[in-house]
Amino acid sequence: MSTITDTVVKILIWMIEQCNALSHNYWIAILLFTFLTKVIFLPLSVWVQKNSIKTVRMRPEINHIKASYLGNQDAISEEQYKIFKEYGYNPFADLIPLFVQLALLMGVVEAVKRGTPLTDIPVQTGGILL
Repeated sequence: MSTITDTVVKILIWMIEQCNALSHNYWIAILLFTFLTKVIFLPLSVWVQKNSIKTVRMRPEINHIKASYLGNQDAISEEQYKIFKEYGYNPFADLIPLFVQLALLMGVVEAVKRGTPLTDIPVQTGGILL
């Protein structure tokens, strides 16, 4: 597991260094890095949005099922599963971006902790070293 983490952190360090080399400005490097990560994860965001649209379209049918089978949780679950399958909906798909963003955040924190050049820039420009 640590090799995966190290690989992700190395990629993030490289991306941050490239953004800093391109801009030569601490704040612009952060903005470039943020923009770059948003572009990379755009397909994932589109997938989540499509999944959310499916949820909205299914909501009336699910509410009807819950009203029809009131008290019979097994029947409700079975009918919901059929609707999910019909629409091609994955109920766990909304969790994937959360985990990806969490992994990205943890990787960025680790990359900064390992000493990317961006940690030295505030000190050079008269900022505060924490």
